[in-house]
Amino acid sequence: MKQTKAIKTLRGDVRIAMTGTPIENRLSDLWSIFDFLNAGLLGSPKEFKAFTARLKDAPDGYAKLRGTVSPFILRRLKTDKAVISDLPEKNETKQFTTLSKKQVALYNALVKELDAVFNAPESLSGIERKGKILAAIVKFKQICNHPDQYSGQAGFEPKHSGKFATLAEICTTIMEKHESVLVFTQFREMCEPLSRYLHQLDRFARNRYDSATYKAKLKKNGVRVLSARENISDDASGVLMEAVLEGMAEYYSVELAEKITRGMAINVEKCLSNGGGLSLGYSVDKDKRFIINEDEAAIVRRIYEMYTGGFAVADIIRYLNNHSLRTILINRRYIGYYIHKGGEIPDGMPRIIDDETFAKAQEIMAKNKKAPARAKAIEENYLLTTKLFCGECKAALTGVSGTSHTGAFHQYYQCAGNRRNNGCKKKTMKKAYLEDMVIVNTIGFLIPATIDMLARSIEEQCERERNTDDLKRVNKLIRGNETATANRWWMSL
Repeated sequence: MKQTKAIKTLRGDVRIAMTGTPIENRLSDLWSIFDFLNAGLLGSPKEFKAFTARLKDAPDGYAKLRGTVSPFILRRLKTDKAVISDLPEKNETKQFTTLSKKQVALYNALVKELDAVFNAPESLSGIERKGKILAAIVKFKQICNHPDQYSGQAGFEPKHSGKFATLAEICTTIMEKHESVLVFTQFREMCEPLSRYLHQLDRFARNRYDSATYKAKLKKNGVRVLSARENISDDASGVLMEAVLEGMAEYYSVELAEKITRGMAINVEKCLSNGGGLSLGYSVDKDKRFIINEDEAAIVRRIYEMYTGGFAVADIIRYLNNHSLRTILINRRYIGYYIHKGGEIPDGMPRIIDDETFAKAQEIMAKNKKAPARAKAIEENYLLTTKLFCGECKAALTGVSGTSHTGAFHQYYQCAGNRRNNGCKKKTMKKAYLEDMVIVNTIGFLIPATIDMLARSIEEQCERERNTDDLKRVNKLIRGNETATANRWWMSL
């Protein structure tokens, strides 16, 4: 608050605010920035809060607010290739870890201490309570990093931290694949202990062959390997000590790989997540169990509804902004199968799609593989394909053609439901008659007043679709699923 007040006392002909935090985080941050840049543009805090509360339920969302502030914002995104061309997509994988006994003891002690403070007869004021909570959050983070960070000691024994153990597993896998890792930490004081931990001799290589190879290459270039952690002498005993340490490191690496493989096999038996990418529609809870992500599951269900309802594949793909449709339609996880390395376990995952709908989608895919309606429509120029729907069963009308016994070629529109024998009695209609009727009526409808009305409606619809949360969510999912996993691992300590 003091810093904000001090900044707003600055005087100048031009004011520019630079921020690395997206303005969508909190609307109050947006108001504060613009109160500095152009005071009064967004009104008072009370007026702005009431204004944004109304926009929350508006049909076009925050479009009005965006239109007000966008002329003043020059925004550069990491996804902008003009900023950086080779930046990989960010892929986040949650890695759950456990606390050591020492961490558990300190964590529980701090919880009890806070409980006594907040339940004391003399209640804290609002600002004092918030201060206590913020301070406690920092302490909890320190305990979860390493007990010695919380207590201010310098030991940082790896065995006392669950995060250090998890970091070792991750870095071991990365090193064996000859990949790189960048470790982020929120606390500057953790940098030195982490560096010391990751630069032990047994982190140089995971087997004796690699160690000998690396040392030979370095020696050829005039570089000698020294350990900052182990005190290895230059005499004969040092040769023996180094060989023992490298043997122990290789043993640890092989044993760790066996444990990981065994743990993954146990997870498969229990239908738990082994990490990696998730199918659209699923998330993983803290116990590594698969749960349905309702936001994404709604998209999956919509895909099946559109496909089994007669929509052309091209229309569904446009709806999903070129998402990989076939991958979703053939994914047996959506009917409850847990799949790992080619093996399947029925009812191992929560079901999103029922068997009947899934089977129907497979049947349609098999038929469309031989004669896709969209390809036929393009080849024979059926103008109304994807735009006509049956008035009886609501299925799509698609183009069909045939040759009579006289050799004459005929083209029709036929209800997809009638073609699949689902009980619809809708008869086929001649292509030329139906298209001519639609064209004539459309031309008669397009008077100047109607054209203006249609233009406004289309513009409003485009604006709504461009700003919907659903579209943003789908675009985010598309980028995550279609981009190759970056050759980096990220872990926050």
